[in-house]
Amino acid sequence: MNVELRIERLVLTGVPLPPGGRAALAGAFGRELTRLIQDGGLAPALVGGTGTPRLTATLGPAVARAGAAPRLGRELARSVYSCLGGS
Repeated sequence: MNVELRIERLVLTGVPLPPGGRAALAGAFGRELTRLIQDGGLAPALVGGTGTPRLTATLGPAVARAGAAPRLGRELARSVYSCLGGS
């Protein structure tokens, strides 16, 4: 199965990132979301193709404060995946 997922914009509020943190977060996010979809698939309603104009994923304050961009990217991917109906 091929999956095409387009994320036009990823907005994080109140999360300070160090220099280079944006690229590290984006890379970790993409790798983790890919892994989750490969391992767990998608909700049956999404398999046929659909558009979702907006998803709101929430991270706990402790994760956001931790500040490590790769960890934050992985946690964000898990939150987005759960919004997509992943297990």
